[in-house]
Amino acid sequence: MRFTKLFQRGIFSTRKYYTKVLLSFIIMAFLIVLSTSLVFSSMYMNTIYKQLSIDSVNDMEKLTSEFDNVFKQFKDTNIYLNQVPDINAFLYSYSIDDYMTLNRADMISRQIKNLNSYIHSIMLYNKDVKYTLMSGNLNIDRDQFTSGALNSPDTKSSLNMVISSVSDDSTRNNQKEKTISILFNDSDKKNISSDSTIVMTVDRAELEKKLLGKADGTTIVTDNSGQVLFSSDPSQNNPVGQQAYFSRITASENQPGSFRINIDNNNKIVSYAKSIQTGFYIINILNTDNYTGIILKNEITVLSISIGILLVFLLAGYFISRNIYSPIKKVTAQFSGSKYVDPGDTHYAEIATISQVFNNALKQIDELEMKSDDNNLKLKEEFLRRLLRGNISEEAILSEAGLYKFDIEFSNLIMCCMRIDNHANMGWNKKLAYESAISSIFPEVLNKAFKYEVVNMYEGEFALLINFRNTSENSLNLVIEAMDTIRDITKRTLQLTLSIGISGVSNSIPECSSCYAKAVELVKHRFILGGDHTIYQRLLDDIITTNVNYPDEMNDKLLKAIRMNKKEDFVNNLRDIIEFLKGYPYSKSISMLFQVISECIKTIDQTSQQDSKKYYLGLDDINTIIGSLETLEQAMEWLINIFDNYQEMMDKINLLKNDKHYKLVEKMQTYIRENYRDCNMNVESLADIAGYTSYYFSKVFKDITGLAVIDYIRQVRINTAKELLCVDEIKISDIPCMVGFSNPSYFYSIFKKDVGLTPSAYKEYILSKNKSK
Repeated sequence: MRFTKLFQRGIFSTRKYYTKVLLSFIIMAFLIVLSTSLVFSSMYMNTIYKQLSIDSVNDMEKLTSEFDNVFKQFKDTNIYLNQVPDINAFLYSYSIDDYMTLNRADMISRQIKNLNSYIHSIMLYNKDVKYTLMSGNLNIDRDQFTSGALNSPDTKSSLNMVISSVSDDSTRNNQKEKTISILFNDSDKKNISSDSTIVMTVDRAELEKKLLGKADGTTIVTDNSGQVLFSSDPSQNNPVGQQAYFSRITASENQPGSFRINIDNNNKIVSYAKSIQTGFYIINILNTDNYTGIILKNEITVLSISIGILLVFLLAGYFISRNIYSPIKKVTAQFSGSKYVDPGDTHYAEIATISQVFNNALKQIDELEMKSDDNNLKLKEEFLRRLLRGNISEEAILSEAGLYKFDIEFSNLIMCCMRIDNHANMGWNKKLAYESAISSIFPEVLNKAFKYEVVNMYEGEFALLINFRNTSENSLNLVIEAMDTIRDITKRTLQLTLSIGISGVSNSIPECSSCYAKAVELVKHRFILGGDHTIYQRLLDDIITTNVNYPDEMNDKLLKAIRMNKKEDFVNNLRDIIEFLKGYPYSKSISMLFQVISECIKTIDQTSQQDSKKYYLGLDDINTIIGSLETLEQAMEWLINIFDNYQEMMDKINLLKNDKHYKLVEKMQTYIRENYRDCNMNVESLADIAGYTSYYFSKVFKDITGLAVIDYIRQVRINTAKELLCVDEIKISDIPCMVGFSNPSYFYSIFKKDVGLTPSAYKEYILSKNKSK
């Protein structure tokens, strides 16, 4: 009605100045609100898609790690099966009428198959009698398998994998199904008739359900050619090698990543990673249409707010223009109806009301900007994290670095690596709390003298990138003092200790990765220095030596204490060795500690003479144990615990000597050691000499020694072979016959399994070791 009256009066035609002001205000308000809504809508959508991509890549990295663990379990299972005497006997020395070995091998392989839900079946094949032992339903084409006609996936992997197409018995249409099987033999050939082989077939349905089904969207596993091997969606089994997104994945240099792409007129996010164990690509295709509703809902909200603000501007423009010459009170009256003023507050001054509206509006804008800044900080930290770990190409560095505002300069940049000591022994909730608390200490210590960036590298590790604010005071001592202060505050307030490594100077963004790697390497020296240290190269140069001259008498005393079963002597000698190792660099100290542990385990095994009590620790096992120890003191505690277990074991062995069969078994052991050259020596012949049945003799022998008879014979022969290999004049080809092996190939196979090296490699190792002495 009011607008009608205005038009009737001709107010817009007579009051030209008023009309121009009103129209200008309306146009300006419309442009401001429209551009603001578009900018915020665009920022919000980009943020959503970026977060989806980051989350999807993280999911793929976790899934790839779990996928690798599954195939590592296959390798570990093969190692275990090869160490089982009955499995070994079936594969290499089984005769067709040896039902006891067959039954035990079948029982053990079925038990192992049932323990791992990802194993569909285990097949054992003896090349000599061409006999196959199957655990689980056959899920491979046996005819193609024995003829070597099966194909391998197009990938680079240490695993000997083959693809088989077999009928799925669960369907009526006799549909073919692809299966992946892994061959474990010495020759790595696809034709198992050429060698005794352990074959494990992957349970495709279990792997697709438990692993691939975790992530949102469709997850597939392919080889380098795009052949789909596993899929969370049964309909996604066609090759993807010709797809545009697969070409982008194969060109990514095996680095995990993600990108947006239009597939079949649908917007999708494709994330990917590559399996280390198998070389397969693990690809997730996420349909963003599932999130369209969420995005659209928020866009509508933003649009509604924008329209509301626009209407407010229009109404305010109308009244401001109409009352442009009115007293300030009229302006105040218009602002009093704003949503930024408390309607219950009636006692206010006109100017104060305008100020209140202005301040509240600015406060809301600041809150929106803070949310945007917080998201940018997370993206910046992720960029720095990838940069320091070397998980980003130089092209990506140059393209992404300009997107973020850094508090540092990438010249004269000092790298520091900080790790929380004993972090692995903390609960996950404590880890998060401690990491957050430590992050709050940095500004207190560093703000005054440094420009810096902090990156949480996870697992109790922080990266500090530091510039000096005053370039005339850029001394290393200033950095050391700052790091010592951080350690002291952390220790005093959180009862935690930190180990900090300070590396050299980086002068460009690409140099950051190698420079930080040096800082990480310096932190490793807490192994010899202990926790709660600030470590830098000058400190190491002052306190450690590179002249490694490990005294053998220290090792001899330690081993003598083991043989004499004297804990006090063992602990004292071990403490001397630990103190000695503290004077050497981390790599040398680790190497010598590895030797000490190996010699101790070997001496314990030789002293016990019982296989069931031995410590089966290979090179990889010892490396894993050492990697989990943070300091030499922890290594000493671990070895003392091993010695305590050894003492308990020796007490049990001494109890066995009271057994009525003990002397008989000792006598038979002596007989075996004196007659091991006899190729016809077996359980039956030894049982006849002892006057027992084969079954009872085997049982008594294993109860006393912890070893099966055939394993003890093999142990004596292999140990003798190792002694003969130390003699330079004896040919390797003559040794099998000299130690009782009629088949040289079988000797080479058994020697490698027991020792971990071929006979020629072992001989070379012993000769080089003797020359170094």
